[in-house]
Amino acid sequence: PRNPPPMPRRPKRERLLFICTYNQSRSFTAERLFHDHTHYDVRSAGTHRSATKQVTAHLLGWADRIIVMEDTHHAQLRERFPDALTTKTVVCLGIPDEYQPLADSLVQVLTERLRAEGIEWEEPFHHEQQDGEQKVMATKMRGMILVCKDIVPSDSMKTPAMRIA
Repeated sequence: PRNPPPMPRRPKRERLLFICTYNQSRSFTAERLFHDHTHYDVRSAGTHRSATKQVTAHLLGWADRIIVMEDTHHAQLRERFPDALTTKTVVCLGIPDEYQPLADSLVQVLTERLRAEGIEWEEPFHHEQQDGEQKVMATKMRGMILVCKDIVPSDSMKTPAMRIA
């Protein structure tokens, strides 16, 4: 019996850690914006002790690149975790705490500032069309385009059955 060829290795995705004060608006929004990106693994945290998710030395160690919203966040990290930052790239976006979570204006400023740092956001992709009696749907998931055809009701399931093209 022959051994099957090895599975191709998935390219390593850059790990981004977004940090703001409370992890409720800016870093939270940035994490949601990039959560299913094909080139990045993302997490977020806050510097304040009452943050939704507090920054830790472990989180800093996980990250390839640390993205803070204000200079004060970088200063707090240097003070609290000096050893964890010695080999890390820290980028400050200069975004003040004046936005609501997931606000369009925050998404816009995040994408502009991150693009200036070489970090591109991928627009979500979803397309549906009716082709005669056949419904065709395409969705981008983890960098792959999933195309479903022949979406028909099924008696044995509560959801429609699909044939993946």
